[in-house]
Amino acid sequence: MVMIVHKETKRTMAAAVAFVLALSIAAQLTSGMAHADTLQPPVSTTEGMRITLEGTSNTSDLGGYAAGSKRVRSDMLLRSDSLDRITASDARKLRDEYHVNLIIDLRTPSQIAAKPDVSIPGVRNVNLDVFGGVSDWPQDGPMYDAMARYDSAVTAYKNVFDIMKSHTGGAILFHCSHGMDRTGVVAALIYHVLAVSDSDAMTNYLQSNTLLNVTWATPDLLNRWHADIDAEYGGMDSFLVTKLGVTAAEQTALRDKYLTPSDVSLTSLSIGGNPVDPDRARSGKASLQVADPTAIGANSVSAIASDPLAVVSTQVRNGKVCVTVTGQDTTTVQTYTVTLTAAARPAPAPTSGDGHHALPSNEQSHAASTGTLADTGSAETIPLTTGILLLLGGSGMALLIKNHRGTSTRQGIGR
Repeated sequence: MVMIVHKETKRTMAAAVAFVLALSIAAQLTSGMAHADTLQPPVSTTEGMRITLEGTSNTSDLGGYAAGSKRVRSDMLLRSDSLDRITASDARKLRDEYHVNLIIDLRTPSQIAAKPDVSIPGVRNVNLDVFGGVSDWPQDGPMYDAMARYDSAVTAYKNVFDIMKSHTGGAILFHCSHGMDRTGVVAALIYHVLAVSDSDAMTNYLQSNTLLNVTWATPDLLNRWHADIDAEYGGMDSFLVTKLGVTAAEQTALRDKYLTPSDVSLTSLSIGGNPVDPDRARSGKASLQVADPTAIGANSVSAIASDPLAVVSTQVRNGKVCVTVTGQDTTTVQTYTVTLTAAARPAPAPTSGDGHHALPSNEQSHAASTGTLADTGSAETIPLTTGILLLLGGSGMALLIKNHRGTSTRQGIGR
C-alpha cells in the first residue's frame, strides 16, 4: 500500500512538529529557571550582606540574621571564596572598612600552593585544612560525608571555635576555594551555636549559588552532612561539646560576643524620593546627585529600620545626610552617611530662527519613523515598531536559551 502525501500536508506536519518541539524547549527552560530560583535565594541587604570585591565573587558578612530576640553582629565574621585574585583596593577594603585582621584558610596545602592568598599587611593568616590533604572530590556526597567524619575536619572546626573564643580587636574572615562547601559547613556550625534558625542557615548556605550563578549547593547536601553528624556523634549539640570542646558555658559566651541585643539596620533609605543603598550608606561610600543640595533637609529623608522599636534620627550638614539608628538597648548605634552632590544643569534648548524651540534632530527622525501624518493642523501617529518587537522577542528567546545553556560546568574539585 502506497500513501501519497501532498506537499501542503508535509508543510503542515513539519510546522506541527516544530511547534511541539518549541513547546518542549520552552517547558524545559521554564523548569530549569524555576529550579534555579529555589536554589538561588535573593541576596539580602540586611542579612548575610554581600561584600563586593574586584577579585572575589562570593564574599559576604555573616551578620544580620535573627537569633531569638537578638541578631548576629555585622563586621565581625566574614566568609569568602579564595583571596588569590584580590586587588590592592580589595585588601584595603577588607582591612580598613571591615577591620579584618585574621584570615582562616580552609583549603588543602596543595590548593594553597597553587593559588596562595594575596598577603594583606597587618592581617594574620591561619591554615585549617578540612580535607586532610585530599583536594579532588569527583562526587559531592562523599565530600560532605568527609566533612562530618574526617579527623582533619573535626580538628579544623575545633580550632575555628578556639579562635572565635579568644579573638579580639577585629573581624575574622574564613574561606575555601569557591566559598561554598567547607566555608558553608563552617558557617552552618557557627549559626547553630549562635541560635540562628535552620531555615536562615540554609538560606545563607544557598546564597553561594546566587553569588556564583550556579546551582551546586543543594539542601540535600547540607542535610546529608547534618544526618552524618547525627549518626556519628548523636546530634549537633553532642558534637559541639564532646568532639569540638565547646561547652554550654562557652556557647553562651560566644552568643554574648557575636550577637547584638538590638537590630540597628535599615531596610530602606531614600532622599528626596531617590533610593539609596543602605549598605553603601553604612560604609560611608554612598553619594547622591540632586538638583540643589542646600534644599535637602531632614524632612526630605525617609529611613525605615528593621526593628520598629529602634530610634532613627537624621541630620543634614555640610552636604552630607547622616542617619543614626539606636537600638533598643540604647547603646548599639549604627550611622549611615550619604554625600550630596549637585547635578549638572542641562544645556539650554536650541531655538529656531523665529524664536521658538527647535525640534532636536533625533526627535525629527523619530517623528519620521513613527509615521506622523499632518492634516488640517492635527496629527496622527502610526507606530511602525511591530517588526522590531518581533525581532526583540526572537532575540530574547535566543538569549534565554543561551543563558540556560551557559551555566558554569562544575569541576571535580574540593570547593
